[in-house]
Amino acid sequence: MYSLAQAAKAAGKSKPTIARAIKAGRISAIRSEDGSYSIDPAELARVFPLAGDSTGAMKQLVPRDGAGTYPAISPGEVEGLRALLAER
Repeated sequence: MYSLAQAAKAAGKSKPTIARAIKAGRISAIRSEDGSYSIDPAELARVFPLAGDSTGAMKQLVPRDGAGTYPAISPGEVEGLRALLAER
């Protein structure tokens, strides 16, 4: 179970954002006698994907121009294919 601060950090949101979601009924939470919240991680992830979670938009790790990448085939294979094309 997360505290309000832990839930905010895990979701990458502020504590007031999480508290508003609880008060609005978007996230269920248990309120302790001291007024603190206990939030189930699965319940939090249902409303706010956890920070660093792989869901959502994918990030491209390879530059679009291909800079700094290695070819899928070796230079020797390239030369062999060029020679084959020249023969045909």
